Amino acid sequence: MPTPMATNRTESSLNSPVYAMHRRASSTRSLTLNQATALNHLDLTGSEENDGKTHDDGHDHGPKPPSILTAFAAGFINWLLMFGLCCAYGMILFSDEWHAQHRPLGVKMNLATASFVGLALSCFSGIPVAIGGPDLNPVVFLAGFVETIGEQIAKEIGLSYPSSGSRRLHDCGISNGVRCLAAATTEFCTGYHLASHPAECADYHSQFRPTVIFTVMVSSAILGLIFFCLGRFKLTNFVGCVPTSVMEAFLSCVGYKVFKYALKFCKFDPKQFCPAAFLGVLMYFLKSLHIGNPAVVIPLLILVPLAIFYAIVYGSGSDLEQVRSQKYMFPEMEDIEFWKVWSVWSELGKVNISAWLATLPDLVIMIIVCVLDCLLKLSGTENKLPVKVDKDKEMQLFGLCNILTVGTGSTVGYMQLKFNVIGFGVMGNATDRRGGICYAILCATGFFGTISLFNLQPRFFLSMLLFFAGSGFVAENLYGSGKYLTQREWMQVFIILGVFIFSEQLLYAVVVGGLLTCIDFILTYSKVSCLFGEPLRGGQIATYERFSPRLRRNLDHITDSWLLVVRLKGFLFFGSAQSLSRSVKSQIEAQMDMPLFRRMKYLVFDCKLLDGLDASASKAMTRLRAEAEASGVKVLWAASPHLLDNLQMRQILPEDALRFETLVEALRFVEGQALRYLQKMQDLWASMHPALALRRQLYESQTDFEPFSDVLTMDTMRHGCVWKFCSSLTLEKNSVLWEPECFGVGLFLLHSGAVGLFETLPEGGADTWGTPVAIYRAGWFLNLETLTRSRTQYFAVVLLEAEAVHWTEKQWFKMQTTRPHMTSAVSKAAMIQQRYESQLAKRTTDQDIATGATKTAACDDDICGYLQIAHILESFGFFEAPIHESEQDCHPALQSHTRTTSAIVPELTDHFVNDLQTAFATFSIAGQQDQCGETIPKEWVSTQHMDRVLHHSKVPQALRFAGIFNVVVGDGLGTFLTLPEFLLVGQQAIMAALSDPQIAKIKEVFDHHDMDLSGELDLAELDMVLTQTVYPAISMEEIGGINAFWDDDQSGKIGFDEFCKLVSRFVRHREQDWNILCACRELAGDSMATPESSLTAEALAQHSRCSLTTSRAEELLWAANWRCPESSLQIRDVLPMLMMDMQWRSVALPPQPPSKNHAKSGTELFDLYLTARTDSAPELRKAIANAVYDLRFPHVRELASFALHTSKHADEPETQPCEVTPLSPEEKPDTSEPSAIKTNKMIGVRKELHALLNKPNSSRVALVWSVFMLGTVIASLVMLVLDPLVPSMPKDFLFGFEVYITTVFSLEIALQLCVANVDGQGYLSYITSVSNICDVVASLPLYLELAFAMDSEELQLMRLNRFLRVSRVFRFVRLQKTESLAGPLVTVLAVIWGIFLHVGLDYVKKAK
Repeated sequence: MPTPMATNRTESSLNSPVYAMHRRASSTRSLTLNQATALNHLDLTGSEENDGKTHDDGHDHGPKPPSILTAFAAGFINWLLMFGLCCAYGMILFSDEWHAQHRPLGVKMNLATASFVGLALSCFSGIPVAIGGPDLNPVVFLAGFVETIGEQIAKEIGLSYPSSGSRRLHDCGISNGVRCLAAATTEFCTGYHLASHPAECADYHSQFRPTVIFTVMVSSAILGLIFFCLGRFKLTNFVGCVPTSVMEAFLSCVGYKVFKYALKFCKFDPKQFCPAAFLGVLMYFLKSLHIGNPAVVIPLLILVPLAIFYAIVYGSGSDLEQVRSQKYMFPEMEDIEFWKVWSVWSELGKVNISAWLATLPDLVIMIIVCVLDCLLKLSGTENKLPVKVDKDKEMQLFGLCNILTVGTGSTVGYMQLKFNVIGFGVMGNATDRRGGICYAILCATGFFGTISLFNLQPRFFLSMLLFFAGSGFVAENLYGSGKYLTQREWMQVFIILGVFIFSEQLLYAVVVGGLLTCIDFILTYSKVSCLFGEPLRGGQIATYERFSPRLRRNLDHITDSWLLVVRLKGFLFFGSAQSLSRSVKSQIEAQMDMPLFRRMKYLVFDCKLLDGLDASASKAMTRLRAEAEASGVKVLWAASPHLLDNLQMRQILPEDALRFETLVEALRFVEGQALRYLQKMQDLWASMHPALALRRQLYESQTDFEPFSDVLTMDTMRHGCVWKFCSSLTLEKNSVLWEPECFGVGLFLLHSGAVGLFETLPEGGADTWGTPVAIYRAGWFLNLETLTRSRTQYFAVVLLEAEAVHWTEKQWFKMQTTRPHMTSAVSKAAMIQQRYESQLAKRTTDQDIATGATKTAACDDDICGYLQIAHILESFGFFEAPIHESEQDCHPALQSHTRTTSAIVPELTDHFVNDLQTAFATFSIAGQQDQCGETIPKEWVSTQHMDRVLHHSKVPQALRFAGIFNVVVGDGLGTFLTLPEFLLVGQQAIMAALSDPQIAKIKEVFDHHDMDLSGELDLAELDMVLTQTVYPAISMEEIGGINAFWDDDQSGKIGFDEFCKLVSRFVRHREQDWNILCACRELAGDSMATPESSLTAEALAQHSRCSLTTSRAEELLWAANWRCPESSLQIRDVLPMLMMDMQWRSVALPPQPPSKNHAKSGTELFDLYLTARTDSAPELRKAIANAVYDLRFPHVRELASFALHTSKHADEPETQPCEVTPLSPEEKPDTSEPSAIKTNKMIGVRKELHALLNKPNSSRVALVWSVFMLGTVIASLVMLVLDPLVPSMPKDFLFGFEVYITTVFSLEIALQLCVANVDGQGYLSYITSVSNICDVVASLPLYLELAFAMDSEELQLMRLNRFLRVSRVFRFVRLQKTESLAGPLVTVLAVIWGIFLHVGLDYVKKAK
């Protein structure tokens, strides 16, 4: 909505900080009254004063004590200025010569306002130094009323009233070779016209005088009543709104008219108005820049020119009558008694009501302008003086003053800001009322006494005062408004002013202003987005659900295509609704060429900030919903229940619409759909090959067993059995784990269920919960504050029954001191989570959502590198089967699996043996009889260690408990296993058998990196061998852990035997990843494929073990290709798709290890393991070797894949593929090198040209061009001034000079247009810029003369052409590139000279 008008900008501070603040407010379209208090509002002259407390003229001291001398001085100076202005105002009211007899009445009416309003304010105002009086704004409007009344009365009487174009004062004649452009005069009820119509003229004046007085009285009464009501009912802060640009235009029109009156007073004689303009403009800028003491400067500028004038008059031997006859002074004004103003009461019958009614349209505009002007003067007074203004009280006082003085016929009066500041500056304090009283008394002497002083004032003196008064309007409202208005709004100011200039009717300007405002409102607010920020894709916004980074990454990938979130704000009307519809439709249509699975599926409208919508917007939104759903897009609505009901009532929402109260609920719904989709895609991936299904199930078995899969990723981190240092907790639903400011709660790691963090809990048994800060699920740490010994921040509430791992402070300390690598791994995982969570938190804040949050950075996922490690190990030949199948003689099903003595399985380290013993103790039972009462078979169990035995079904769990995953244990073991037998099973599960060639290869690698030939690898050499082979990104901490873990002899170095064990473990550890690589090679149809190789839909459909179409294969590839959806899927990204934890589990954590596990000592235990390894029965070792599958044998890979249950997947209907037509050769962009080089060169040339034209300091040539253009502009301005003043100037010279000027200007415009978009500015912005429009206008005069044959001198076009030349002044301002005095000063002078040219040409023709 438009806001209350801005006023004339500060006269006081063209260089002040306040003025700089106005310039910085470039984005402000309009200002409220409260905001306008910072704008140092205009005074009666349309200008302002700076705070007397900060003047540069000696007024920066403290307040002075009241003094009668300073009070009288202040009152005298203000009276001196006000008397001259009242005389000028009287002349403005009755500016036409045929109304000259009424001018004393106009002066008296304004003096009455100055006397009575001034006295009332000085006595009763809350501002002791307040000065009241008439204002230029209402006077200009009243002058228009006078003209309207005269026309209407003359029309009714039958007189031909002079038209607006023929009743200007221009009778100065031609003298001293100077062409005067005002040599004609018009008679109406004077001279011959009076002699011809004596009765009609007498009747005219008898109606004119009382009608004018009545009109003034009514306008004062209406404004007084409005002032009083605004104050009485405290409505000063709720005054109607007027667009700022329109108000600036109206005030600019006032300034234009004031300048026109000033020229008119001088009879358009350059010898008079030039010095008057110089002195008036000088007085304005001296006051605005606070140069000198106002107590000295103002009297000098008023009295010295008068003294010089009289010195010249009497020094040349002339007298006042001779000077008056030469029209240097006004005709002598007869004084009238003050009671003549009240004669209207006896002449009410002569008031012409129809003429008064004709003024009512302009009266409405006058009321708006004067009310806002009055309010902003109050704000400016409070801003400039050390006083607190009660606006309501002051407005009441203004209203009472105007109401009570209606009988005197006085014009509208209120506080005058300039006079307030002058009085404060002279007296030095803001408490002395005597200055205002002196001022009112002196004004009263003129009202009740004589106004004969008027007859002593020359024409140029009153013109000087008007130039002084009007400069503020032009400098601040016309030029200054461009500092904070937009280009389009500033253009409105010029258009309205132009309409007023050429129509000379403010009503037409008002109509145009209203139309421009409406058009601007429609154009602006139809383009103003109803969106709170840009529409967001699903990958840019997250809920408070905390999924694992890997799952979140894939969710973002899916929802980035599926979901569009549109946040609405404000009020939705037809313009913004159409814009919204086009934006959303374009995004939907842009995806129509994509396959179905990649298209948008959900459109969410977040209406939290939406205030409402109109009927047109309702229809637009209804059509948008229907079209979206027709395209397969479901529309979701998030809004309050009240607004949702409103939308349903408007039939925007159908009965079955998806409705949510918050955006988060809608997002959670979409995330749930995406999760189900990912689950189906994961099932389909697993079904394509048994190896993929096996890998997925092994990962699920690990995540179901423990929450450490992404925490403890290396054997060195698991050494010591993590279960010894933590405890398992079952968390009941709705239980509160901790409250804010709790300490010592401990660290949690969720295994299942969900826990939410809340800022508050429901009170008094309420069942309404607030929005959680976050909801955590499996794999997330809770209460990370415990790592820094900080207190908790939120309430932690169990939302779903959960299982969690918990570390107390003592357990953490024990783990930290005895297992530092384990502690470091947990701490690192917690810190990574904290960093990741901070990124998610940013994506869930309103600010980030509004501005378009970016996606969370891809998580640090080591899984993507697993296949690369397996590929490196394969390149060394470590995944070759230890012996050939032909050498086997055993059961057919296992013939490629059975091993002979040619394959060596390295022995375990004591770390593994100890962890296996802990796992055995945890899951074993007493050794006499199992839970079912079965007798323990003797054929597979040694008879020495049967005190505790492990059931074969518990072997996989026991291995996982010891940190051994990704192995498949098949049938072939006995029902129960003793500890030695379990250790042998652990050996097969942990270590890979190595053949002699493989051991030789290990020896080769070992010797290559044994730089010192010591037979051992020190830490640096181990670092080299690991980083150059399998672990390029391994950290030194991890290398140190590996060194300590595999250093059996505690020498600090790794010997060859120890290095063989390390490689054997690597091979077994990456066996499943190598199996995936082999499966992907089969699916790709390329036996030599690497992890970086790509999978294609055609190969996938052809080689998949399940039935798969090409379209479904494309969908599978896209679903897994989170890295770059537009490119092919790399084989390395298949593994993360299989190892994506959906976090839907209800499996309990494993039991705690027994406190008394009958553990054997380290040496005893290891000896037991070595004995079992060497002395156990060959059948036992063979059975164990066969039971633990070695996937390096092809048939075993098939057998292992079916050892576990394969995943089931739903038989989904196939999506129909959308064929994407490739670009034809003609459509493909040409990126050939020569063209690109040519384009770059062209851009470089245009940048250099732009710098030459706009940056004078960029080069010497640019400086020369700038000086040349400045000289050309100055020359054109000089010629603009000389042309009307020097009649003898040759026409050929003038034409040639005009050709030169136009050629230079046109060339520059063409060059500027060529480089308009170099600095990022579009051509449209360049063309619509006000300064550039002025440049074009400045080049038009010659073209118009040539096009319309100006020698014929069509009057109106000639006047327009001359007026257009004045726009060249603005080129000078633009070339200055300055914010100083040049802009406003040149603008003021341009308007003065433009009026002179525009109006003068008409008078020249009439003179001829």
